[in-house]
Amino acid sequence: MNWALISKQFEPTDSPGLHHDQRSADGTANLVEVLRWYDDHSKLRGLLVYSPHGVLGALQPGQFFFIVHPRHRRQGIGTKLLGEARLRFPPLDFAEQEYSEAGLECLKSSL
Repeated sequence: MNWALISKQFEPTDSPGLHHDQRSADGTANLVEVLRWYDDHSKLRGLLVYSPHGVLGALQPGQFFFIVHPRHRRQGIGTKLLGEARLRFPPLDFAEQEYSEAGLECLKSSL
């Protein structure tokens, strides 16, 4: 995944901490759940997108992806996003996902 391409679809600055919203990812009524993490300087540093209904050509129903700014990895941002996703989206099944090596490592450390 490419942070620059993905992150430009979201607000680059906001108040520090976690933000949650819903948005259409494919122009249909199917909404995705978005968790955004902003650092103490109000800069976007992490994203988690969960698709309960699927996104045409991108995500199957129940799939999610998360990404952290490359220079801010290994600081607990991915762990915070995964923990919050577990609380907010209870049908989320971590076993049914595909992970990059770094994503799998982050998931294992958060469980």
